[in-house]
Amino acid sequence: GSMSTNASAMLILICTLESVFNSNTEVALVANAAGQPPDYTEIWEDFQYNPKPSVIVSPNLMTFLVNLMETNRNFSQKQSLISQLGELKEQLQYAAWQKVYAKAKNKKEFIRLFIQTRKKTIEYHELSHLLDAVLWEKQQLTSHEMRDEKQFAHDTEVRAFLTELVYGPNPQDSLWQIVTGVLQEIKQGRSIDYSVEKLKDILVMAQAINWIPRGELLCFLCFLSKESATDIATKLYHRYTLATHQWKRGLL
Repeated sequence: GSMSTNASAMLILICTLESVFNSNTEVALVANAAGQPPDYTEIWEDFQYNPKPSVIVSPNLMTFLVNLMETNRNFSQKQSLISQLGELKEQLQYAAWQKVYAKAKNKKEFIRLFIQTRKKTIEYHELSHLLDAVLWEKQQLTSHEMRDEKQFAHDTEVRAFLTELVYGPNPQDSLWQIVTGVLQEIKQGRSIDYSVEKLKDILVMAQAINWIPRGELLCFLCFLSKESATDIATKLYHRYTLATHQWKRGLL
């Protein structure tokens, strides 16, 4: 029946996922949103030699959102946004990895713990993509509907990000990767993996469900609890469901 089919599909996906991850190098597993492996030495040395980034240096959330959603930015607006995102990236890096740094006895252990944590996040991200693909193929067997590839690419990427926010072990790292992507998109003037949209959606939803007060600073993301990140991402997730209702019963 349907339950048996879904269980078989899940088993195949898990085996496929294990095969994919076992065949990749550790560096590939922890690549950031910009497609580049993180510089472990730089991250390690940031904690050793650089002071804690100040969260006082953070724009008002609403002001930042207006600038982020602006489609025709002038040079000054663009540079201001890049500066603010750079500060947020440093703040999120500290929030994401400070406890790991404090726990690690040396650089080698820090790298091991970093890879271990990031790998778990990526596994959920990729599992989301795989489930999307399998469920779409299953739906086509009965509906024969033509897929809008551009829309599917958008929806599956957004859902994968939200899935890692819900299930991944380090929401601040997921947000750090998104901010890295936003910086790249703004500098290049084009969408790469919908990073601007993802960040905008998170900020808007956080306000809509009253997780943060009005007048809050952008750096609230650094203090977002796992519970809060899960609640925000789950609510956003249901905006991006496939035509089949079975997906909702799959992960979220």
